[in-house]
Amino acid sequence: MSDALTLVGLLAELGAVKVIDQRDDETLAVAVVALPGGKQLLAIERTYREGIGIITDPTEEELRVAREGDLWQLWNSDRRRLLHSIA
Repeated sequence: MSDALTLVGLLAELGAVKVIDQRDDETLAVAVVALPGGKQLLAIERTYREGIGIITDPTEEELRVAREGDLWQLWNSDRRRLLHSIA
């Protein structure tokens, strides 16, 4: 059993964010989190190699895609900002 924790999972555990929705497919994982002040953040991660993208204030269409659509649409979005590291 692994004791690894995701960054989103840790932030939720600490009460800094609330996970609204999350899912994954064979190559991508997505989480939608609520931030203080009513903002939302959509995080998408390539599960087969490094890469985390962030979409701030996702649109209703982006939220729909996160729930049930092709996650590559989010990864390839012009609104996605790539995080290279956390430090």
